Amino acid sequence: MIVNFKPTQGESVSLMGEKTKLFFDIYDECRKYPKEMSADAPWSLISLDKDVSFPKPVTFSWICDIPRDQLDIVLHIAETKDFRSEMTVMAGVATSCEKYNLKTGTRYYWYAENRGEQNAKSAVTSFVTADEFPRMIYLDKMGTNVRDAGGLVNMDGKRIRQGLLYRGGSIDKARTLTDEGFRTLTEELGVKLDIDLRGTDYVDRPLPVRDERAMSMDYIFVYAGGYDGAIDNKEQCEECRRVFEKLCDRSNYPAYVHCHSGMDRTGTILFLLGLILRIDMETLMLDYELSALSCDGWEDRSREWLSERTVDSLRRVAPECVDIYRLCEIYFEKCLGLPDAIIKLREIFLEE
Repeated sequence: MIVNFKPTQGESVSLMGEKTKLFFDIYDECRKYPKEMSADAPWSLISLDKDVSFPKPVTFSWICDIPRDQLDIVLHIAETKDFRSEMTVMAGVATSCEKYNLKTGTRYYWYAENRGEQNAKSAVTSFVTADEFPRMIYLDKMGTNVRDAGGLVNMDGKRIRQGLLYRGGSIDKARTLTDEGFRTLTEELGVKLDIDLRGTDYVDRPLPVRDERAMSMDYIFVYAGGYDGAIDNKEQCEECRRVFEKLCDRSNYPAYVHCHSGMDRTGTILFLLGLILRIDMETLMLDYELSALSCDGWEDRSREWLSERTVDSLRRVAPECVDIYRLCEIYFEKCLGLPDAIIKLREIFLEE
């Protein structure tokens, strides 16, 4: 006999890592003193090269009276009672296992099955993952600052779909993923398109050679700029156009967009997308500061940089417009030449 133990029926389970929780605990207090970078500031939670951007897995456990030498436990997890599109975890002789990268704010159903000599199944138990922002993603110990662009509710009360667009740091060269990391990215998350924004890193040196393990994904190499106030110049408009043309094509999802650390260049693309999807400005600013949890986070990861540079760059596009969301639409229409992208992106990302 197998009996489910954890998570219990109806339990709410948080996926947020301890450092991310600490970030939010001290965030409001630190916002009162934005220019005084104290030791308690969110962006001072880590030291260089020490990554704390990882989420927490869900730990499953069960009680079993089957002899150990007859155990071959498989865990079944799904979002529906009929277990369509289920995920399985091979537990073997263990009575517990962990599972990363479940969606936030989602009800899951699970049971344990022994496929050994003495076949048995536990009853189905359901639990709910907490509806928390952000949905951090775990690839492996080398993957940094990886997050789902979805999960939030915008200003119109529409939720942004999870599992479509992931953002993060590089997957090769600087911090090369392990085999398991690539498997998670390409098989578990099902990423079809690798949007590499690191072009400006290779202006004076040979272009990077793609890792063979990444070849299952389509690829676009972009000379992207960051939060430097230059997104309205001709060169950067062309590069942004290339990215958003890809993001307007439903067949390219799920996609992974990254630069070196997933902060500035990646953040710029996600900031523009967030404005088009009408995410509130406070959340967009917070999303930028969350990069402090990555391996390359440092002190000036604050909203002052974003508001003084990128927002001012958008305002140069249409000085007479005071609505930042309309400004971004004008940027897509006038600078990127993608007026239809506004509707397409909202259709792709916003739930009904």
